[in-house]
Amino acid sequence: MPAVQTDYPERHYPDRASTPDSQRVLHLLKNEWAHAEWTLQEFRDLFSDAERLAVLNGVAGPLMALLQDVLWENLLLQVARLTDPVQTAGHKNLTFQQIPAFFTDQREKHRELSAHVQAAVDAAAFARDWRNRRIGHRDLEHSLDRQAKPLEKASLERVDAALAAIHRILDTIARYERAQLSRQPSGSDAADAFFYRTLRLVTAVQLIDGIIDADQPSEATDFDAARRFLEPHRPQPSSKMIEQVVELRAAARLFPRQPDVLARQIVNHQLSSRDKPAE
Repeated sequence: MPAVQTDYPERHYPDRASTPDSQRVLHLLKNEWAHAEWTLQEFRDLFSDAERLAVLNGVAGPLMALLQDVLWENLLLQVARLTDPVQTAGHKNLTFQQIPAFFTDQREKHRELSAHVQAAVDAAAFARDWRNRRIGHRDLEHSLDRQAKPLEKASLERVDAALAAIHRILDTIARYERAQLSRQPSGSDAADAFFYRTLRLVTAVQLIDGIIDADQPSEATDFDAARRFLEPHRPQPSSKMIEQVVELRAAARLFPRQPDVLARQIVNHQLSSRDKPAE
């Protein structure tokens, strides 16, 4: 599987700020934005579908919940950083708020980019609120009473809108060069591939459980049923092999037993993979 492209090659742009520092900053900002877009896509692939969640919860519900929280807070941090002030507590930041200053000698471009940057800052305000009062710091008043001073509403839709606003800045700069910038980083399918491989394992263990139960339904802990399943392949199965089949059957029953749901997920993955452009 190809790695996601979040490191764009540096280029020289004679029609914009000519200092090496400004070109480097624009390059780094584009990479930061691309990484945030990739994180958003991976989060959606894992946690935005109820059928997928049912399978993932069967695999390791508490771990998946932890991963969901970590990815969500990381996503909000990325959005907040991208729109931070140029300077905080005497330290300069890598932020899209720097960009208008690179075009001060080009009045129309400076005006247009300033408007786009302000729109991105406004769209990302909710993420900075979460960063300042929950993720980076724990606001005492909010911790004691969540209703006294609630955090701004955060959602995937608002994250998407903020990243779209940031993309508009980059695409505007690309337009000055008669180019366009896609919002879809290449190779962003790691979460989708992980889920698909997990799903194939689920369908495999459920198939085995179903074969054992075909003649006479039995409990997953039925050692005699596990022995009968193994004997045609291994005349004298060891106790360890029998225990492994029992554990496999118990694992199979942690997942939703809906073949049509699992089959639909596999088909959707295959169609999605077929539609992706070749690398």
